[in-house]
Order: sequence, then structure tokens, then C-alpha cells
Amino acid sequence: MTETARPTLGDRRRTERRTNQNLAELTLPEFRRMLLTTTLFVIVLLLFLWMVRTVIIATILGVVVAVYLRPVYLRFLKAIPNRTTSATITLLIVIVPVIALLIYSYLEIADVATYVDAHRQGIAAKIDAALHRIPFMQKANTGESVERWVVIASNYGTSIPNTIRAALGSFAIAATIFIFTAFYFMIDAERIGAYLRSKIAPRYQELMTSLEENVRGVLYGAIY
Repeated sequence: MTETARPTLGDRRRTERRTNQNLAELTLPEFRRMLLTTTLFVIVLLLFLWMVRTVIIATILGVVVAVYLRPVYLRFLKAIPNRTTSATITLLIVIVPVIALLIYSYLEIADVATYVDAHRQGIAAKIDAALHRIPFMQKANTGESVERWVVIASNYGTSIPNTIRAALGSFAIAATIFIFTAFYFMIDAERIGAYLRSKIAPRYQELMTSLEENVRGVLYGAIY
């Protein structure tokens, strides 16, 4: 009977030690194992967040834009009693000008880069002549330095369009997530807000209401 009871008692003590123990009661191997597990978990979590940083940024931006455009969406909803149509029109008001601005900026950058690449010597000569008109620099030998920096600037400007083309893939993914998040957050803001409020303890409801009013005042006060 004694031999049979010993394993049961030992198992019970091990179970109690694992479930009800303080940090000071941990043995050195247990502490090392816990520290190693926690460190590996933090590293994996940080690497995962770094990998999906574009998705996270696009999601946050979509939520912020949806909150800003919520009053505009409600005005369209009064005139057009269709949530999908009203949200689409509201997003187009922002997306179309942004796309037009991006296209215009790309064309301007490409044009300037092409001009600088074709007129390197002329630009370097004009900069060198302007430098020689500065007092105490009339006799300075700046021709080679100016030409070298013009070449560097020209190469950098020429690489910008290629960099933009290479980033179109990730930009398309981020833009899709942004539009998806902004669209559904704008339409289902009431249900999302009700779900979040239901997860908060009743004793914090007053604090939540005050915080919500302050955040809404900060967000809308800058525009509306």
C-alpha cells in the first residue's frame, strides 16, 4: 500500500507545483525552459509582424479613413438608400483623386529623370558657373565634384520609376486590403462598435463612452 501511494502523492505534488507556484519557487532548469520558450515566442511574433507589416498598416489606414469618411457616407445614405452604393461613392471621392495624383507624380518624376540624364553636362556646367559667382569661390576647382554629384542625382532619378514599378505588386495588395477594410468598416460600423462594447466589462462602460467621445472629437474636429 505504501509503494502504491507514493507515485500518487508524488504526482499530486508535481501537479500542485506546476499549477500553484511563484517565480521564486521555480527551479533553474524550469526557469531556463520558460525563458527560452518566451524568447522564441517573442522572436517569432516579431518576425511575423514584420512580414505582414504592409497588411497591418493598410488595415489601420483603412479603419482611420473609414472613420473620417463616415459622416460623408451617412449623407450619401440619406440620398441613396443603398449601403453598398453609398460606400462605393464615398470611397471613390477619395481614391480617384489619389490615383490621379500618383499618376501625375510618376509622370513628372520620369520626365525630370529623363531630362537630367540627357543634359548632365549642361546642368553641371550651370551649377559650376553659379558656384564661381559666389565670393571666395571664383578660383575654386568644383567642376569634377559638381559633375560627379549630377551623375549620382541622375542615376538616382532614373532608378525611381523602376523602383515604383517593382513596388506595384505589394502596393496592389495593400490597396486591396485598404479598400476592403474601409468599405466594410464604413458599412458595419454599428455592429463592430456594438461587438467591441459587448466585450468590455460593465464597470468600464462610462470610461469607454467618454473615450469614444474624445476620440470622435479629435478625429472629426480637424475636418468637419
